[in-house]
Amino acid sequence: MKPRIYIPFSPQARAAFLAPTAQAHLGRIAEPVYPDDAEAPWDDVPEDVEAVLTGWGGPTKLPQSVWRSLPNLKAIAVLGGSPMVVEDAAGAIDEGIVVISASHAIAEGVAEETIGLMLASQYELVDSACAYRRTGKLVVDGNHRNRSLAGSVIGLIGFGYVGQQVAARLRAFGPVL
Repeated sequence: MKPRIYIPFSPQARAAFLAPTAQAHLGRIAEPVYPDDAEAPWDDVPEDVEAVLTGWGGPTKLPQSVWRSLPNLKAIAVLGGSPMVVEDAAGAIDEGIVVISASHAIAEGVAEETIGLMLASQYELVDSACAYRRTGKLVVDGNHRNRSLAGSVIGLIGFGYVGQQVAARLRAFGPVL
């Protein structure tokens, strides 16, 4: 018998966060259980589920009262890099529930996107693109400051696996970390 896994995402969120291939693979190893009411997904979680798959882009934080009420719960999986979407994740771990995140799977892409956004900000690419769309011309405002990240002071908030990947990639730019 396959373990039952509760997935509180609405159909739209499932489509956005769980690729069809991932849903198919999941269906081979577990019996996915979805909420009857996507607006209140934590109200009627079946007591017999053995795992909960939640994450960023999903419903509100998994309440401690819910995971504590599931006698067969063995794991909480988070689609995202942080278990912050689980109320008292440390308490769940203390109760013997495995809490896992996707941080190792998403770290490289998130780190690269973070650096891309840093560069876009440093070079004012969004403002330049908006000005170009507005005027149809490349707008040069006379501000030709050095925009290099070399020597810039960059602070990282949080230094989990993703933060470490950002720092490792930033070193090539020569900033002060």
